[in-house]
Amino acid sequence: MQPLGLSANRVGAAIAVPANRISEILKGRRSISADTALRLAELFRTEAEYWMQLQSEHDLAQARRDNGVEIRRVVAALRLVHPLPQHPEPPPTERTQAFDRAQFALFDGSE
Repeated sequence: MQPLGLSANRVGAAIAVPANRISEILKGRRSISADTALRLAELFRTEAEYWMQLQSEHDLAQARRDNGVEIRRVVAALRLVHPLPQHPEPPPTERTQAFDRAQFALFDGSE
């Protein structure tokens, strides 16, 4: 935020939230909520999904760091005891079939 000349106080005031909410997000002590994502998107002229995706990527990276090794170990052991059957790919839906036709038409030159 510093390269943009912004502070937590200024961003908080601009999106009508307490400055400590912004500070806590920046310090990694608080997650970006859907409400905050909407506000940040409006302020920075982005999409709320962008901010939610950043939060999701952060959460996954943290979970991998904190628990990834243990999760792989436990699940691998359980998979040996309780193997899961291989599931066939689900049948195509009307929507996926329409998408496939559209993709084919793009490369085929038809339609």
